[in-house]
Amino acid sequence: MLKKLLPIIKSWLPLAFALTVICGLIYGTVQQNYRQNANDPQIQMVEDIIDALNTGLQPQNLNSPVQLDMAKTLSPFMIIYDATGTPIISSGYLNKQIPTLPAGVLDYAKVHGQHRLTWQPRPDVRVAAVIQPYQTQPSEQLKDGQAGFVLAAKSLRDVEKNESQTLCLALVGWAISLLGSLLIMILLNWQSIKPKPEIDLPEEPITL
Repeated sequence: MLKKLLPIIKSWLPLAFALTVICGLIYGTVQQNYRQNANDPQIQMVEDIIDALNTGLQPQNLNSPVQLDMAKTLSPFMIIYDATGTPIISSGYLNKQIPTLPAGVLDYAKVHGQHRLTWQPRPDVRVAAVIQPYQTQPSEQLKDGQAGFVLAAKSLRDVEKNESQTLCLALVGWAISLLGSLLIMILLNWQSIKPKPEIDLPEEPITL
């Protein structure tokens, strides 16, 4: 029986590969959609804050009286840095302190403009962050204007839950499609692998 199944399994392998690729692409597309959409509120926040700074508003006046715990909140928060990368104000805190950005993030944003990244300030805290440099026009108060960076971020906790659920569904669908397609191929070729019944021939009479 096993020898008869091997040709069927070999002919099924290209289909199994195609189903695997399709399931992987579906999961990857949905996962990326979840992750990219997680940046939407932060992009708006960063651009609105920079617009406000360009109209003459001082960073200190943007400070929120509410201090959000980054490990618990699902609300977006913001941090404004000066040109040297020193935090000026923040509405998000971790262990009652403003967390430190990974080395090179501000330099990258300074060269490339708006930078979107996944920031993990602590092993159990992951946020979708958007950071953008700004440079205001000179004014009477500041002859050279002011420069710095605006960061807005939001927890990825719910997004990652949705990604995990999508992965489970993709794996279940992948397993069902593989097993189902293999079973169908076996059924379609059942006649070729079905054991042939033995036919008992009648015994010829013995003549003396």
